[in-house]
Amino acid sequence: RSTARAGRRPAFQAGGATRALDRPTGLHFHSNWLALLVASAFSCRNATHPHDARTGSSGKVDLTGMCGRFTQSCSWEETAELFDLEEVPEDLPPRYNVAPTQLAAVVRNEDVRRLRMLRWGLIPGGARDPSIGNRLINARAETASVRPSFREAFRARRCLVPVDGFFEWERLGRRRQPWLFRMRSGVPFALAGLYERWRPPPGVSAPWLPENEPSAAVETFTILTTDANPVVAEVHDRMPVIVPPDAFDRWLGGGDVALGPYPEEAMTALRVSPVVNSPRNDDPRCVEPLTGGEERGAGGRSPPGLFG
Repeated sequence: RSTARAGRRPAFQAGGATRALDRPTGLHFHSNWLALLVASAFSCRNATHPHDARTGSSGKVDLTGMCGRFTQSCSWEETAELFDLEEVPEDLPPRYNVAPTQLAAVVRNEDVRRLRMLRWGLIPGGARDPSIGNRLINARAETASVRPSFREAFRARRCLVPVDGFFEWERLGRRRQPWLFRMRSGVPFALAGLYERWRPPPGVSAPWLPENEPSAAVETFTILTTDANPVVAEVHDRMPVIVPPDAFDRWLGGGDVALGPYPEEAMTALRVSPVVNSPRNDDPRCVEPLTGGEERGAGGRSPPGLFG
């Protein structure tokens, strides 16, 4: 980063409170972001389990083959350090089960890197029906640059989604077992994302639009997916694209970045509680390992019958 940026001693700010840091920290939020976050959680109350949904006239999304849940539970100080942000709010709560249609934090370039709260499920700028966002929570990395729904965002509106884990589900007959995938080191990491700005056309409404600004622009995002690496592949054939820190600038700036599977040796898989299956649950129980559960990846042992 530039010497000018590195020489700053900015502060974390939240509702007038500031706290000086020894590193660069940049974020601007809607003044009522917490209310929006709560509202977004309620908007997902009728969501189905990631591998039970099917695309149809209801507008619900088939999440099979997709990244359908993730966590943003690490400290926001860690996030600020990883992404070289200048501000984050101290009162932004940890998230243990971020689900489609909810608000989530993403990082994008403005004058500097900034953290913004966007709705998960991309609504293309020219869409008439906002429910299309329910079907566009992911974009295949292999085709995002040419698919009409994503190509403009791929060219000009890229973002990074800070996470410290993501979930996939193993099919066990009629039951589905959740697995949490994360970095072996426990540090947060970045998923490749695209975002769009959508303004409701005249006569179009949605229950989650701000009542006081029904025609205000809505910002939404999607997460890119790719073939699974061997750690994830034992549970699922796709995984989100993970962008390494040395490629942040290139990705956000529209440059070429490898969008293939992340190296397996850096990752672990942990069998976790089925509490995470419901989007109503967003607390530490979602990431609790099952009794007797074991981690796999980079030297961890595999649970019998799954990882060989």
